[in-house]
Amino acid sequence: VTLPALAEGESLKGSGTEKDPYLIENAGDLAAFRDKVNNGDNAICAKLTNDITLSGNWTPFAYKDAVKNAFTGTFDGDNHKIIGLKIQNATNSDQGLFGTVNTGTVKNLMVEGNISSSNNNVGGVVGNLYNGTVVNCSFTGTVRSTKSGAYVGGIAGNAGNKSKAATISGCVNYGSVNGGTVGGIVGCATKTTVENSYNTGEINGTEKSAGIAGTLGKSCKVKNCFNIGEVKGTVTTGGITGFKNGNATIENCYYKAPTGVTYTCEQGTVIQDDGLTPEKLKDATSGETAFKDGSNGYPILKWQESDAPV
Repeated sequence: VTLPALAEGESLKGSGTEKDPYLIENAGDLAAFRDKVNNGDNAICAKLTNDITLSGNWTPFAYKDAVKNAFTGTFDGDNHKIIGLKIQNATNSDQGLFGTVNTGTVKNLMVEGNISSSNNNVGGVVGNLYNGTVVNCSFTGTVRSTKSGAYVGGIAGNAGNKSKAATISGCVNYGSVNGGTVGGIVGCATKTTVENSYNTGEINGTEKSAGIAGTLGKSCKVKNCFNIGEVKGTVTTGGITGFKNGNATIENCYYKAPTGVTYTCEQGTVIQDDGLTPEKLKDATSGETAFKDGSNGYPILKWQESDAPV
């Protein structure tokens, strides 16, 4: 007896637990997993087994009712790519591959795409990282919002809040980011740690603009990061951050500005003519560095195969 072949996404392998995650083999599987999350099964886990190319306009994971229906599981890209992410002219807030993450984790994932919105919290990987972790992820493409004051970031639009913490670690943005308060890694951060990350993309904001975080609110920490992307803005600009709350800290961070450009928020250390090495980005506590030499004269993360965008 010959059984008919299953269509993409018709039957996910695995059980969706952390130890036995759903295995995502193709675009149909990814959409099926997304639909499970968006239908209320938001604590399930998944792992990519292949690079995936999307077509058509993407509906994010967990973008409705914000925190109530946020993704709380673990999504492991297993160092694979999601290519062709497209979100055009979205009117809801919390736009990205994932809309809202609350206590969840997104890791080991490279994303390429173009995202545009007329609302708040727009990111290449996560729109609103309310409480959770993004680790070892990259974004290539464009992220933008036309909403006045919108939080927009290459990795996350917003991260953390007054009572909940977020962490972004080992991430890189190659894409262009446009909006209100914008950053290469995160637009607006509160009670958030950003570490071992870097930006090469062009950043342009109508309010606070910076290579790593547009604004750093209370209890934020940025360490071992660098920015070599050009930052443009109409209010405040910074190589690392466009605004820093009094108790936020910036440790061992570096930036390079275009010739003749001076940023208004001078946080971090200017990269000198002798360049930047992985050794300079060592963690003060562990003595280890998350970086290695790249081919363009600047470090890349150890998990990256090269410094070429996706």
